[in-house]
Amino acid sequence: MGGGSVTKYIFTLPTFPVIMKFRFVFNMNKNSSLYFLLIVLVALVVADGIITRTLIIHNLAVESNPFLVAWVSNDTLLIIKLAGAVLASLILWRVSNRKPKAALVVTCVFVAFYTIIVLWNLYVFFLARHFETALSLLPLFNFVSGYT
Repeated sequence: MGGGSVTKYIFTLPTFPVIMKFRFVFNMNKNSSLYFLLIVLVALVVADGIITRTLIIHNLAVESNPFLVAWVSNDTLLIIKLAGAVLASLILWRVSNRKPKAALVVTCVFVAFYTIIVLWNLYVFFLARHFETALSLLPLFNFVSGYT
């Protein structure tokens, strides 16, 4: 019949040969720029979660995503963000086997999107900190200028 080879997937406890087989499937030399961008994407998603949680805990912001509102107050938000980012990265890596250019473009779009989100969160964080400092100095300014 067909001359193609059949690959069998064996699910065992993680031992050294299984790790080596896993590393072979995810050949980093194949597309190192995509690999780097996927790591950056995961880092940006986790940074977004950390900054968002910090802003919300200190009452400097409100979560606008209705699906994440319930999980912001505890560590579940970070776990969900990390798991989602890793899952999306694995899917993009698998897609890169068949369509490398499409996977690279989609990854670049997501990296750009999350870069904007993280920069926005940092802007809100520093603006809120600056605003709090300005508000704390306001009574001093009123005393010095004579306005009440």
